[in-house]
Amino acid sequence: MTEDTRLTGVPDRRPPGSTRRSGSSSSSDASEPRAAWLSPVVVTLFVAAIAITPTFFVTDVEFRALWRTPKSVTSDTLLLFACGALALAFGALVSSSAGTPRRLARPWPALDDRSTSILRRASTVLTSLTMLGYVGFVIVIVREGISPQRLFSGSEDVRSQIGTIPGVTTFTEFGIAAVVAASVLLANRFSRVELLKLLTVVALGVVRAFVNSERLAMLELVVPIVVVIAAKLASEPGIRRRIAQLIPVVFLSMLVVLFGVFEYFRSWSWYRAHGSTSFPHFVVTRLAGYYATSMNNGHLNLTHMDWPNRLPFGTLTGFWLAPGVQNLNLYERLGGHPVPTSDMVLLQFGNPEFNSESGYSAAFLDYGHIGGIIYFLLAGLVVGLLYRGFRSARPFGLMLYPVAFIGLLEMPRYMYWSYGRVVYPWIALGVIIFLLSRRRSEVAT
Repeated sequence: MTEDTRLTGVPDRRPPGSTRRSGSSSSSDASEPRAAWLSPVVVTLFVAAIAITPTFFVTDVEFRALWRTPKSVTSDTLLLFACGALALAFGALVSSSAGTPRRLARPWPALDDRSTSILRRASTVLTSLTMLGYVGFVIVIVREGISPQRLFSGSEDVRSQIGTIPGVTTFTEFGIAAVVAASVLLANRFSRVELLKLLTVVALGVVRAFVNSERLAMLELVVPIVVVIAAKLASEPGIRRRIAQLIPVVFLSMLVVLFGVFEYFRSWSWYRAHGSTSFPHFVVTRLAGYYATSMNNGHLNLTHMDWPNRLPFGTLTGFWLAPGVQNLNLYERLGGHPVPTSDMVLLQFGNPEFNSESGYSAAFLDYGHIGGIIYFLLAGLVVGLLYRGFRSARPFGLMLYPVAFIGLLEMPRYMYWSYGRVVYPWIALGVIIFLLSRRRSEVAT
């Protein structure tokens, strides 16, 4: 077995005795992505800074005036959250920096023909399952007699009326895995079929996000695409690599614009009738409010939802709410308490309109201060390992890091990685990793 086979999992096709010229296009193109903002260390520190720092300086009067809730979060709690973010970043730094860079036999993401074929079939299956889930929603909408006008009215009554079909509408969650597979395929080689799959899933996600006022349904599809596209550009020399460095600026600008569009149809009409602020000011303060109130709600949870012998929930939500486990009331049976919910806490001490609970607080509430720091350190080690695998085009990194990246972005607001909505994508991507890794093992031997 040649050195290239050991390093890349792809057999060396050069004639015996030949050597690869260091200045050849294949060696210069086949490099790892180089964009600092893709690093979990940079992302973790950045989102923690923009969430924690402004919250520290906003006064109680401003909290009440802007978001109709008292400021309860203390400097000690914000410092605790900052320590969690630092532990996450440190763990990611350690594991992502370990080892030597991997030489790729072909341009990133370095898929051979057989791996491409496997991933293409997986993309087709995942897209089909996603569309099946949306068909389930269409059936519910038709059954309930909801007109298009009512459907896109943004009414809370419509959202509750739509409901779900258990075991069918949850298939929409496969869309996350579908866009990861299609994006990696497009980064490897352009395909109109894969582009059509990608656009179909994203378009359906946008409609769902608008109808259900569920921005996360759109972000969890768009973010993996942006991560993969940026990595592809960052792996190439010249202007494309420089463009990759600018993507965060463009993405954040688009995020603010899209946020404003959603809020215009969702809540601006009420605020316009009950206030005198301008729409741009409303968008900025509303966006800031989602992060500041998340920090505040996290403090409320730590204060009012920490009871003796409490079983971990926030970091294991997907498990406790999984079909079968939830039906058995396993959490209540084992812990002696109902599934934790912050609804009553927000009604009494906060504002239910802003109900994000903060991903930082979840770990500390589940495991205590020291245990929470250890959790974030271990999570950082895992995410750093995924990032290293992503850069070096290993199956586990290619498939999992784009989804892990969503969790890094959403950490101030949610513990996204443990959400029930990510369970299906984790499973689907795990199957793909197994198939791709088995293929590479067969080639290596």
